[in-house]
Amino acid sequence: KGVASGSSGLRPDVVFLSPPWGGPDYQAADKFPLEAIQVPTSTGVNGAIDGVALLRLARSVSPEVAFFAPRNSDPEALASAIPDAAELELEAHVIDDRVKTCCLFCGDLVARRTLQRAGVADL
Repeated sequence: KGVASGSSGLRPDVVFLSPPWGGPDYQAADKFPLEAIQVPTSTGVNGAIDGVALLRLARSVSPEVAFFAPRNSDPEALASAIPDAAELELEAHVIDDRVKTCCLFCGDLVARRTLQRAGVADL
């Protein structure tokens, strides 16, 4: 609470979020809504804040935010949740040719380079 409210005097370099997605039910949705993420808190509505509020709170603490999200997250909803971010990157985590999860990066965490895929023989 102290860091988020600014009362501690601390300013983190990066905020990494991996909120609860609500169990296996997230898999049934074509596009997983950020509002379905409910993080318990003493200050939120009904004792919780949703994924949109969580992202905005993180951005108020640090411009560098990484948000670990389900594979069926809606990229447009992620981007619209933090309209003040000049650049965003959505990275898909692929295993066996299937997207398993994704991570949204903003601020200086956005990759500004071209990554080359290494073959198995190159590792």
